[in-house]
Amino acid sequence: MGAFRIRHCCSLVPILVLICTAVLALLHEMLRTPQLDWAIPETVWNLPCAANTKEGRVPDDETGTACVRPGLEFRADQTFKMVQFADLHFGEDARKDEATQRAMRTVLRREAPVDLVVLSGDMVSGFAWSRSLTPRWFETRWRHVTAPMERAGVPYASVLGNHDAEADAAALRIGRLAHESSRLCLTPFPGLFGRRSNRAHYYLEVCSSVQGESSEEVSSENISNRSVDDDGSTQNRECLNRGVGARIWMMDSGNRGCQGASPKASWGCVESGDVQVIRALTTPGQDNNLTQEKKKEPAPNSHWEELPEEIRGKGPLHNAPSLAFVHIPPPEFLDVWDHTLANGSKGEHVCCPRANSGLVSAFREGGVSAIYSGHDHNNDYIGMLPGEPAMRLAYGRKSGYGSYGPGMGALVGARVILLREGQNPAFSDTWIRLESGRVERQTRRVPMSNKLIPQVECAS
Repeated sequence: MGAFRIRHCCSLVPILVLICTAVLALLHEMLRTPQLDWAIPETVWNLPCAANTKEGRVPDDETGTACVRPGLEFRADQTFKMVQFADLHFGEDARKDEATQRAMRTVLRREAPVDLVVLSGDMVSGFAWSRSLTPRWFETRWRHVTAPMERAGVPYASVLGNHDAEADAAALRIGRLAHESSRLCLTPFPGLFGRRSNRAHYYLEVCSSVQGESSEEVSSENISNRSVDDDGSTQNRECLNRGVGARIWMMDSGNRGCQGASPKASWGCVESGDVQVIRALTTPGQDNNLTQEKKKEPAPNSHWEELPEEIRGKGPLHNAPSLAFVHIPPPEFLDVWDHTLANGSKGEHVCCPRANSGLVSAFREGGVSAIYSGHDHNNDYIGMLPGEPAMRLAYGRKSGYGSYGPGMGALVGARVILLREGQNPAFSDTWIRLESGRVERQTRRVPMSNKLIPQVECAS
């Protein structure tokens, strides 16, 4: 009997060790994060573009829920300032997270007023998640990520990076969480929150300023380009009688694997099926009505059937100056460095997808004239893609203390983009605001010290 009791007690030892480890880890976490900001639950922005009226309600998901959140608009001086925080990588270490928040607060304070913050992926280091010890890990880190914007009263939007969905929240759960917390009216891709999609693509629209396009100045042509519904309202009710001054595309490039390539061989991309939807929405003059013949024999990878009826039946989105954010840079980022006078730093290989899904060409043909990326922490260069029409490709500056970079002795910071109403976003003023408060204008080219020859293919 005594031997049985000893064996029974010994069998409990591993369980007790696990319990003690969990308790110690929890205490350790609590003691190491006393200075981290947490998201403030109620913040009201002075962005009155979306009125709380029937005309101001915008369906913000597939359920048709009315969106009465504040909208985005150009200021009275016809400017709209954006801050891109790239690769924050929260969740590795509490002290690093605190330093990252400090840098974010400095940027927002020195650039005030800021109209929109874009979190361009890898907001957290999902690989740092411990399944057994930290429940609701992503949601906790998300509150840390968004706290500086909440405290400053600045609206924010995000795209997913390859590390964001590696923890305890899947991509669509993160998309929902980001959508609910940012309190912005976004327009999701068809199926974004449904069963047929696992990518969080959407776009935001910035209303024209009062001076730029008041309700009295809106022409009948502009109204028709906004797809008038049967009840007389326009497709973009948020900017009713104001006009869309700019459109911001937010694209999910996934994790690894592109166009059927092995995840071990390629980084992720915006797949060609979603690129076809972009073409359907942005190609000027394209007839989105399907003939019976096309319905019987759809094109390969066609997403026509996923397009909402109001888009399929009334044509593409009206033209507006447009830019895009995507975490993993498309392959064309190689061309910008190798074949143009790009400025900024190339401190590592461009880690882009081995296959080209056509995202850049689709955007270029559809009037999107600037694409901003992240992912490669030691790169922050900016340049114009060869060819016409004009198109800018640019990295953000590594903004967080987690993971590695920025390289070559650089300070963390953020890219600032100043849109001017009516200006082509390919030529928007942009600069790097550093954590020190100093501005870096990127007037010179800084290549990798050990790799001066052109990079001929994407690094895997």
